[in-house]
Amino acid sequence: LEDVVGEFAVELAERLADAPCAQERHATAQRLLTSRLSADHAPAREVRYVLERLRTTRGAARVEALAAEVGWSRRHLAARFRDIVGLPPKALGRLLRVQHAAQRVRAGDRLADIAYGTGYADQAHFNREFRELVGCTPSEFPFVQDIPVAA
Repeated sequence: LEDVVGEFAVELAERLADAPCAQERHATAQRLLTSRLSADHAPAREVRYVLERLRTTRGAARVEALAAEVGWSRRHLAARFRDIVGLPPKALGRLLRVQHAAQRVRAGDRLADIAYGTGYADQAHFNREFRELVGCTPSEFPFVQDIPVAA
């Protein structure tokens, strides 16, 4: 697994699995990603740009468009981003998008509005990705206090 996704991604997955609740998993991910981007791992200007665009768009930016914006191929961007951040930009985008959707679910927004507003093609795709990354469906999410990391 380490050869495929990298040492950092394995460490991130292990630490997230050890976190007792969703809030602690979020804090752990933030801490690890921040430390990864410290001076010891000073990212290329292009990677910093893509990371910021993913954050500001809450994961909705398309990787192909981001690669074009920095003048790299999608493949080169994915490789450099993964080397520096620890996971590919598409994976981080998915996490950020689901995180934003989860915040909207907790706020009580309608699920169809959330699916549309966060860029999913349809509610079925939204439900599938949410369940895959969070471990429960969006409709179950407000009632679950401790959500295990999805496999």
